[in-house]
Amino acid sequence: MDSERVGFAHALQAVQVERTVTHKKSGKETTGSRQFIVSITHQPGATGAKRVGAIVRHHWKVENNIHWLRDAVWREDTCRSRDPNSACVLALLRTALLAPVRASGRESLTEALETFAADRGLAVTLIRNQRLR
Repeated sequence: MDSERVGFAHALQAVQVERTVTHKKSGKETTGSRQFIVSITHQPGATGAKRVGAIVRHHWKVENNIHWLRDAVWREDTCRSRDPNSACVLALLRTALLAPVRASGRESLTEALETFAADRGLAVTLIRNQRLR
């Protein structure tokens, strides 16, 4: 692969992943493909289909567990902060708040946030009662 041609100086491999996703509630299946550019050298056993598949699954695990929640709950992608330090601080705060909100016992994060927005004293109590492990 010509790394200059794809616009990524450190690109060593291009990978296309085809997948089928089943929606849990409806059972409807959708198929699609995604392309990835990786910077790991091709070595038998080290970067075969299984290894690259594991890397892709790990990427989406992080995306689904943290980033998607931050965007779905706090609409992070619509944030217009242009200062890199401010954006970083806001991202850290959003991530840090996920744990106490999840621990609050509410069924959904949206429900929890609505509850805490309506009763800020309850939100402060929740944060104060968090214990570092």
